[in-house]
Amino acid sequence: MCHSERMTDAELSRLSEICEAATPGPWEYDGQHFEIHAPHSEGYWVIVSEECDAPNDAPVDEFGHQYSPDYAFIAAARTAMPRLLAEMARLRPEVQLQQRLAEERAQQVEDLAATEVALRRRIAQLEERISPKGRRTTD
Repeated sequence: MCHSERMTDAELSRLSEICEAATPGPWEYDGQHFEIHAPHSEGYWVIVSEECDAPNDAPVDEFGHQYSPDYAFIAAARTAMPRLLAEMARLRPEVQLQQRLAEERAQQVEDLAATEVALRRRIAQLEERISPKGRRTTD
């Protein structure tokens, strides 16, 4: 699902808070078990573990392990989300600057178009004052 609405600063701030409160990453998913874990000096921390069946269309390996795209997404999001939020924070000022510049350029184009129309009118008026033989007509 793709959303076109711009995220508010409050939404971005809330996501940052969620990331900071979560168990440090990276998180890993081995693609076989319904478990997400984070490496730890004494092994690993289990972040999420569940006994369940994957959807019937989930790939199954030779040992009967089913791959879960949801678990892969959750594990990847732990590392990706903070990076995406940082990238958004870095790019937002640039986007705002480019939007302002585009608005200024659009106004300049509009002003130039209005000037062109006025000049063409004036040229037409001056051409009307000159006779077809090149003589100036009197007003």
